[in-house]
Amino acid sequence: MTAVDDTDLLLDTVERFGAKARQRLFAEESPDGDLAAVEPLLADAAALGLLADTEPDTGRWGVWGQHIETDGAATSLDILRRLGHVCAGLATAIHAQGVAVVLAGAGATPPFGTGDDARLAAAFGPPVGIALDPRAFGDGLMLRDQVLSGTARFALVPQRADALVLAARTGPATDDTWAVVVVPTDLDGVRLLPTGTRIGLRACGVADVHAEQVRLDDAHVRATGPAAERQLQRAVACDWLGQAAIALGAAEHAVTDATQYALTRIQGGAPIIEHAAVKLLLGRAEHDTAVLADVLRRHATTPVTDLDPTELLRWAADARLAAGEHAARAVTDALQTLGGYGYMDEYGLSKRLRDLTALRAMHGGPDQLLLLRHSLGGAR
Repeated sequence: MTAVDDTDLLLDTVERFGAKARQRLFAEESPDGDLAAVEPLLADAAALGLLADTEPDTGRWGVWGQHIETDGAATSLDILRRLGHVCAGLATAIHAQGVAVVLAGAGATPPFGTGDDARLAAAFGPPVGIALDPRAFGDGLMLRDQVLSGTARFALVPQRADALVLAARTGPATDDTWAVVVVPTDLDGVRLLPTGTRIGLRACGVADVHAEQVRLDDAHVRATGPAAERQLQRAVACDWLGQAAIALGAAEHAVTDATQYALTRIQGGAPIIEHAAVKLLLGRAEHDTAVLADVLRRHATTPVTDLDPTELLRWAADARLAAGEHAARAVTDALQTLGGYGYMDEYGLSKRLRDLTALRAMHGGPDQLLLLRHSLGGAR
């Protein structure tokens, strides 16, 4: 069996899982779906191999698993795009596990010892939460003399996550260095503060991680210095690319719903899809999703280890910026096709708008991304 056959089988599995998830989450009317169904769905995703793992043999083909080093990001992006059609929050929970594995450094279970260390080793299984945006808001997390303090905002913490992978600064602002830290979610001094119901992505869980003078053991610190910086840079790139793929899936689904509605809604004796104003809305929405899809394809089949780190980050920034502009506009135009904001609850678009707003803002807002994009130079 070829790698193409394996990928086709995996994507077929994703489609079946997505259909099952849609049925479980949205069997009854609810603004964000049946959130009690998320935990068993994540367990199903793990059993199907859709969640990455620090052990390459068990999580190679999961989202952001070891396959990205040999086959590129295409499979991970395709999985997230398809799951974005179903529920952006569920897709983000699966995505968060993969980004956490990338940040922690794949290849082996963390080398924990006994006692509390052994408890942490047991906790480091799917799903795992991720907080990797220390500089976007305030001072972020700081690790000095093995003491962790500060706050990381917009951490992605799936409902039953037992561990968090964190990025923390270890030096003063003029001489930043980095550390990658793994801690149990119930570690004394670590608090998770949910961001609230209006932020979107509720099926994943979004929280602020607050650490108050938490003394860590050596086992908690996975990497420091240049090694931590390399892992953080790759994790940030995977995070932005994955968020863009999820946003694309959500936008495509909204456009499909709007198109089906326009084909069947009769006004003035003809389907409204024949009206010029509706054609313009749908045409622009289709253009927007096509633009984002093209950006995501740019380096999708290139192994991430073959990409220059700057080029990888440049691609990821472009994708996230395109998601913020094009995916959000596509959903807005789909909503206008359905009749405007007064109909967004009736057609389930209020959830998609909240989810896209969260994806657009977290882990780097548009202005931050534009400044970073300029510093990286033009595409080569």
